[in-house]
Amino acid sequence: MAEQHQYIFHIGLPKSASSTFQKQLFPFVPNINNFALYPTNNVAGSNTVEEAVNSVYLNDKRLFEFYKSLHNRANVGVNELASMWKILLNEHGKHNVTLLSHEAMTSAFFSSISVPVKLARIKSIFANVKVCIVIRDQFDWLHSQYTDHPFDPLNLGKGKPYTFEQWMLQFLTHPQLVAARDALNYFRLVTLCYELFSPKNVSVVKLAWLKKSPQRFYKTWSELLNVEPEFIAARLHNKRDNRGLSGAYNRLRQRQRSHKLSGLQSPITNRLLAVDAIKLGPKAKYSLSAKTHLLLTNAYAEPNAQLNNLMGW
Repeated sequence: MAEQHQYIFHIGLPKSASSTFQKQLFPFVPNINNFALYPTNNVAGSNTVEEAVNSVYLNDKRLFEFYKSLHNRANVGVNELASMWKILLNEHGKHNVTLLSHEAMTSAFFSSISVPVKLARIKSIFANVKVCIVIRDQFDWLHSQYTDHPFDPLNLGKGKPYTFEQWMLQFLTHPQLVAARDALNYFRLVTLCYELFSPKNVSVVKLAWLKKSPQRFYKTWSELLNVEPEFIAARLHNKRDNRGLSGAYNRLRQRQRSHKLSGLQSPITNRLLAVDAIKLGPKAKYSLSAKTHLLLTNAYAEPNAQLNNLMGW
């Protein structure tokens, strides 16, 4: 009897080193079909295509369309998605293990479909799948999101500039951002994954382990990808993509957005935004008032405690 095809799906979270895994690790894992996203359009990444030994994403544009349909098209059915996937796997599936990775599967900001629906789609399409979730401290996650998009979280692409305090209050209290807040409820996310895929098929990794307990981080990934921990360590040591934008660059972006919303031209600002040295300069560290920080802490204290209990951390 033929061995059943094994799928591994890294589903994010966004802002949790996904670009680093997708560029520095996944293309080099032996004996797998690497269908992971390869980032070439990050706000703060290098956006260069480095040596990628194994990347279907770079070689077949249909994989981009598959991912886009999977996480962002409400009008596509599971059968259509499964057909799209079957064509891709038949053409590029040389090995019996296939790796997928796309952080939009757990994103509420840049995806029009709810996380539960996206995960249910994964369950329907991939019969024998293990999922991996990388989670990050909520304050750090939100700080990183603000650094990339320091604008009204209700409309990151066109909204007006916000301070970090304004941004956080909007995020924590606005009724239209419930889904975005829920996306950082890791206990709810992991519980949903347990229900869909069973606990034995769900790996949860804290990004903080990479600095505080690297061997634990490497071991979890090595078991999932069936490689030695030393291989993971060698691929990820001192590697980081999408490092975030400088404080000066973000102030220019906010000025440009303010001018645009006011119908003004900003030629000098536009020229400065094209200077890489400004983009890659010192990063700003944003802080919150004690009241807002407490509001954030209280929003996630209980589910974080529940997750620690569930995982035995």
